[in-house]
Amino acid sequence: MPALPRLRAALTAPVDAASLIAFRSTANRVSTNGDANQEIFLWSATGPTTTQVTATTGGASDGVSLSSDGTRLVFKSNRDVVGGGNTDLTNEIFAYEVGGAVTQVTDTPVGGGGNRFPVLAGDGSSLAFESDRDVTGSNADHNFELFRTACGLEVTMTADQAAVVVGEPVDYHVTVHNGGALALTGVYLDATGAPACNQFVGDLASGASTTVDCSYVATLADVGTHTNAVVADAGRASTKRRQRSSSYSTP
Repeated sequence: MPALPRLRAALTAPVDAASLIAFRSTANRVSTNGDANQEIFLWSATGPTTTQVTATTGGASDGVSLSSDGTRLVFKSNRDVVGGGNTDLTNEIFAYEVGGAVTQVTDTPVGGGGNRFPVLAGDGSSLAFESDRDVTGSNADHNFELFRTACGLEVTMTADQAAVVVGEPVDYHVTVHNGGALALTGVYLDATGAPACNQFVGDLASGASTTVDCSYVATLADVGTHTNAVVADAGRASTKRRQRSSSYSTP
């Protein structure tokens, strides 16, 4: 009798009248894992069908969590799953929109244990995970802490000026995008170096974006280099999703 393929870290959740199981496996279950690497798969009772979520070489992808409505799963991997986002091969958190694409949720420097043990909220709108990386700028001692983040939020920031003198403003443009499949409520911005950028954005539908314009006037304390880091989150929680920073020089 041939040996059965190994299945690990399985998690099941009901979806209407069907069932989904997300798991990791080294088996060549759908003829796309010929190197027998450890990959993430999703099985559906409809069909039934099996989808290979990751396709990597070496390393490990595991720690799968599936939302109870079956719309999203998250996992931990030390592979460059999406191409170019994890070239240092640290442990990062990734999300998969069922029927869609994989996105990288965390992006932290290599070292320590990295990011691990992701757990999704039932509706897939947010996730919690453990990390010893300085994910939000408040874990400089690299202790293992718990973080919570909204799924799908992306934030980018530009500044009109590269250098100013004391008394002149720096004008920022912060764009928030909901790249997830679910609408997000209570989206807000929190800035470390420009209080005017601390703004409540409100609700963002799936695929929607909005831009916040804000300014900061340079002071004597900023002579040299001033950095403004902006984070975005939803649901009025205290931990953040993505961080973007901008620096300018003050003569």
